[in-house]
Amino acid sequence: MKISIKSKLNAMLLALVAVMSAGSLFVYYFLTASIAPYDRIFDNLLMVSRVPGLVSDVDREVDSYERAPRSETKMRVEMHLQELHRICDEARNNTPAAHLDSISTIHGIEGLVRSLEEHTSLAIGYVDRQERTPALVESIELIDKIVDYSRRDVDAYVAEELQNLVPIRAAIVRNNRALSRGLQAAILIIAVASLLLGIWFVNRTIVRPLGEIISVSKKLAAGNLQQEIAVTERDEIGDLASAFREMQEAITRLLRETESLFAAFRGGEMEMRGKEHAYSGSFRHLVLGINNVIDAVAARSDEARCANDALSSLNSELSAKNELLYSQIEERKRFQRERDAMHADLLVTARKAGMAEIATGVLHNIGNALNSVNISSQVTSSLVAESKIKDVERLAELLDAHRGDLGTFLTGDERGKLVPAFVRSLAGALADEQARVLAELGNLQAMVDHAKTIVTWQQNYAGVSGAVEEVEPSVLVEDALMVARVEHDRTMPIVVQKDYGTVPPVLVERHKVVQILVNLFSNARDAIQAAGREQGVVGIRIRELHENGNAGIAIEVSDNGDGIPSENMKDIFRYGFSTRQHGHGFGLHSCAFAAGELNGALTADSEGQDKGARFTLRLPARPRSFSGVAEKDGAVNTGA
Repeated sequence: MKISIKSKLNAMLLALVAVMSAGSLFVYYFLTASIAPYDRIFDNLLMVSRVPGLVSDVDREVDSYERAPRSETKMRVEMHLQELHRICDEARNNTPAAHLDSISTIHGIEGLVRSLEEHTSLAIGYVDRQERTPALVESIELIDKIVDYSRRDVDAYVAEELQNLVPIRAAIVRNNRALSRGLQAAILIIAVASLLLGIWFVNRTIVRPLGEIISVSKKLAAGNLQQEIAVTERDEIGDLASAFREMQEAITRLLRETESLFAAFRGGEMEMRGKEHAYSGSFRHLVLGINNVIDAVAARSDEARCANDALSSLNSELSAKNELLYSQIEERKRFQRERDAMHADLLVTARKAGMAEIATGVLHNIGNALNSVNISSQVTSSLVAESKIKDVERLAELLDAHRGDLGTFLTGDERGKLVPAFVRSLAGALADEQARVLAELGNLQAMVDHAKTIVTWQQNYAGVSGAVEEVEPSVLVEDALMVARVEHDRTMPIVVQKDYGTVPPVLVERHKVVQILVNLFSNARDAIQAAGREQGVVGIRIRELHENGNAGIAIEVSDNGDGIPSENMKDIFRYGFSTRQHGHGFGLHSCAFAAGELNGALTADSEGQDKGARFTLRLPARPRSFSGVAEKDGAVNTGA
């Protein structure tokens, strides 16, 4: 059976209260028994001592009634007289048998009261009859004398009664002192015993178990989870120990779970997840958080692995096609190592998503060039396979067979007569074949040079992070168009309409602006392809801004693609949001983030589904954070 600490303390407190109550009842009974016969005397003294005051009140009321007769004054006189009669009656009835001699004094007071009542009635009667006679004056004077007599008689009565109570008071004081000493000793003994009992009880049931729990808690805080609590009380302390054991077991299970997850994670096993349903509260949120981190890292690892596979394949193709690109292998390996490190910092991935878009554009353009290289190689192979060299070999065999009579064969034989015409035809065919092979080889070389130019351009931009320079906005747009190659899309014709206007140069980080524009151009091309237009149109407009007293520019990129539904406008820049089948959802998010880093803004506008879209990049002419920098060779370096 479980007995709570509260019940134990209540039982001990009830026992203490019972002992103290018994002592108090004993003291009360003793005191009551010792002073009970004299209570009435004190009551009489208190009541009789009020007589002079009431008589004086009657005297004042009579004087007041004489000056100005009022019914309420007369009522107060009658009330005071009734109170005097009641005091005399109670004093006579409450006098103990041992003090019957004091009745005579009370009789005297009663006589004074009756005389007062009589003269008061006479005086009030004279006043009511409006008789201002010597008899009225005499009645009032007698009332004054009664006041003096009552005070004198009452004082004598009180003094006599108090004198009688002197020996009684001394006996009561002696008894009370003896009782007080005994009671103090008993209370002291009870208090000491209760204190010792309470200390033992608290130490036994509270302090010692709590001390053990605190000791184990400190060891647990130091990392020692093997400690056990040897508390077995069947009360709240026992419940606390049980709850502590459950908490210790939950922490142990949670640590084992996290250790197994981290061990699997370090071993490369991305499929293992924690059992969050086995926990609750913050422990469950912790396991869920670890699972989410592993999910995110696994997803990023898959993306990085796919990107690395694609990059490795591309490097192999480039290495096989031309030795001019061998110098770029180390650079691509550096990019590969950077992508391998993406899963160590998920936030960096989102921030550099725009750079991934530029890299994707570069890979796409290089892929187009490689497609042309592949086609040119196939055409050249076909030309070589179908070459007229075989006819030359047959002619050589024929001439070799008639080496001894070559002249006769050429002039007399029918086949020999055809040899000169055949040689002329063969020369023309070989010349034409040579021209076609040279044209294909030139096309092949041009495509390889184009791929090399794209990679070199990307290298130039990749190393400019943190540099601020003054540049024409149109130059930034043209650089981005060269990377995106919107006008060279093979799936459908796309026309780029340019309206650059006259705008001043801006002081920006060049690579970030190009990163944003490449994303916007690629999105415009994808939107046009999704809409299935016969003729795609991408509009580019550059205009000058003057907002809130600050100068800047706005670069607008519009398209006639499939547009943006109104319900998607609020999420268009949110990380992970994409309506494309193979979209990753961080391109526009990274663009908006990069625009913010440039102290600018990126906004979107669309009239609805299938009505095209317009993105506006606003850039300040001079960043707010730009100050105290050095300018050299047309570029301004922030020192970042």
